[in-house]
Amino acid sequence: MSDILKTQRSFARKAEAHPDHRFDDLYHLIWRWDWLETALEHVLSNKGARTPGVDGITKDDLQTPEQQREFLELLQQELKTATYRPYPLTGCGYQKPTNTNYADWVSPVFETVWYRTCCE
Repeated sequence: MSDILKTQRSFARKAEAHPDHRFDDLYHLIWRWDWLETALEHVLSNKGARTPGVDGITKDDLQTPEQQREFLELLQQELKTATYRPYPLTGCGYQKPTNTNYADWVSPVFETVWYRTCCE
């Protein structure tokens, strides 16, 4: 079991056992290299990684280890310095709304990696 999964399960157990507990200082976990790398790995393994989001980035843009490293370095820096700003989405959920520009609806890779880091 990965350290990430152990940490997440530990938080889940604590939250269930102590519903009133407030977790402090979790932000530092979001920009840990191993967490970002794992999140990107999961994102790139998704079928939807071929479809660009509002940021225009696709799986094809992140094929080489160098491209992935550069992408993660930029994301990590923006998260560390609190300069990262989410892209606005015009839709949400798993099914594409009818009569919607797909690029305006699909989450950008940055967003998806950030979400995977936090929530999975």
